[in-house]
Amino acid sequence: VYTPDECQKMIDKYLDTFPAIRKWHEETRMEVIRYRMIATTWGRIFDFSGMQLSNDVFKKAYAYRPQSEVADLLNQWGFLFLHSYLKRARMRSRLNLQVHDALVVSALPEEAWTIASVTAESLQRPRLYKGEALSIPVSVKIGLNWGDMQEFKVLPPKPVFEDAVRELVRKGKLGGKE
Repeated sequence: VYTPDECQKMIDKYLDTFPAIRKWHEETRMEVIRYRMIATTWGRIFDFSGMQLSNDVFKKAYAYRPQSEVADLLNQWGFLFLHSYLKRARMRSRLNLQVHDALVVSALPEEAWTIASVTAESLQRPRLYKGEALSIPVSVKIGLNWGDMQEFKVLPPKPVFEDAVRELVRKGKLGGKE
């Protein structure tokens, strides 16, 4: 448990380490003041014209753009792309769910690597943000149930990934965790 002062010191240290965050906050704040709105690179608008400007409004603006960008990216390049890819490739694996910042797929072991690599590649496509090409990193989790997932922060080479999938299947046939 930390006191509010201790928390503020940690926040300040983080912001001192990454000064671009403060600059981005200031640019976002000025955009809201000037235009009473902000827009994502997809054209989605958050209109603040009916709101009294306050720290709460600015915090919403700071959070809106990145959260909306990720949601749009998942909708456009994740969900729709993957759904149509699975149909075109005549795969038997199925896209089950999109949750906040994740896609949930039931994949056959022999299709898992292809699905993971195609999805990661499509989601990590660079987008222009204020003239700068940036991409959002994608991690992949595999497992037989929600409570026991193996995460790859970066998609590993195919043999490593396929070995991990085979091990999951082997454990599943033995009745779960060993």
